[in-house]
Amino acid sequence: MPTHTPPRILIACYYFPPMGMGGVQRPLKFAKYLPEFGWDVTVIAPDVGSYHQFDPTLLDDLPATVRVERVKPWTPDRLPFKVRRQSSGIRGRGRIAPVLRRAWNQWTRLPDDKVFYARQACRLAQRLHREKPFDVVLTTSPPPSIHHVGESLRSHVIWVADFRDPWAIRAGDWGATPLHKAINQKSMQRIVRSADRLIAVNDGIAATLAQHGPAHPVEIIHNGYDESDFADTSTASARDANFTIVCPGTFSEEFSPEPIFAAVRAWKNSGTQLTVRISHVGASIGIDANAMADRCGLDAIFDEVGYLPHSQSIRAIVAADVIAIPIRDIQGSGAIVPGRIFEALRTLRPILLIAPLPGAAARLLQGVPGCWVVAPDDTGAGAAALHQIALLTRTAPVRRIADIARFDRRDQTRRLSELCALLADESRRSAGP
Repeated sequence: MPTHTPPRILIACYYFPPMGMGGVQRPLKFAKYLPEFGWDVTVIAPDVGSYHQFDPTLLDDLPATVRVERVKPWTPDRLPFKVRRQSSGIRGRGRIAPVLRRAWNQWTRLPDDKVFYARQACRLAQRLHREKPFDVVLTTSPPPSIHHVGESLRSHVIWVADFRDPWAIRAGDWGATPLHKAINQKSMQRIVRSADRLIAVNDGIAATLAQHGPAHPVEIIHNGYDESDFADTSTASARDANFTIVCPGTFSEEFSPEPIFAAVRAWKNSGTQLTVRISHVGASIGIDANAMADRCGLDAIFDEVGYLPHSQSIRAIVAADVIAIPIRDIQGSGAIVPGRIFEALRTLRPILLIAPLPGAAARLLQGVPGCWVVAPDDTGAGAAALHQIALLTRTAPVRRIADIARFDRRDQTRRLSELCALLADESRRSAGP
């Protein structure tokens, strides 16, 4: 009898374990669950020596059948520059100076500073396809340059381009000059129009992609939560005497905690008798959260825990009295839906989202039980939300699993599998006997 050969899918990405932080979760969970739906999975990811945070425990999620091929990315640190380390008086080869790095990153944004990695990934993908052809290639950004892998295979393989973030959020993301912007916008249009299907994580990104004339409607597959990540959190629900506000994920220019601190200060000034603690579980990049808390007079109740392995961060948010997530109202932030929102939803704990109104994150949570959504400049509404949350029974769930089941990672991967299988089947039929 003939042996069934499972269809083969290549996932090309940049952010992947052992890198940590939220950006790695989407390709990781796709790679985890696609084999359950009958796919032979290969991942192309970088072999990096430095990153903001690492979490090797995430690799435990991958089935043994998933093949991960690593590319050692070429970076500007490998340029033959000599850097004078004036503080120590040592002259010799060292890391590229920060000012040169920033200039390099801006001038090489065609479309981003990972373009050299993408070119290496293209060559590897082509070699792997020659050795044993793929049926589908999924390219998932950021960085946008990863979609060049799909372009390089599209004449032979079904190509699905996945957008976890907008192509460009800040004006500087287009590059250093008007010429950079023109080239990058042309590249975006070409990719949007040539991919066999586009996937976006939210309606805001989908609407932006749709403006560039894709051949088919943009599919929306949200980020989500993995039920298995919550299997061992039952004992984490114990709470001490403090009313604990947990801020999960990265603090940065886009995700500044200042509006959370302002809301807590206003709430405390209104006369609450609760003993309040604010805990940040995650990295801080480009901002000083402790200094912000100090300016708001909250330094005594603010704990900068730092980045934790994913399993520990899940336990931290499960034990929260309220999970607070900030998004600043700046250019491009209305299209952002942080992945941490979905795990916060699964905790069944109250959520305070301080984000642009309207915006993709606000639209997602409005109407979901146990979620309070306020604008970043409405400190009074933030304080009022905290007051309402504090009146709730601390251990009682504020929503049901049924309210959020559409965000389950396994179910999201099932939808991806069905889409890819449909496209592969259509391709086989059109090719004929």
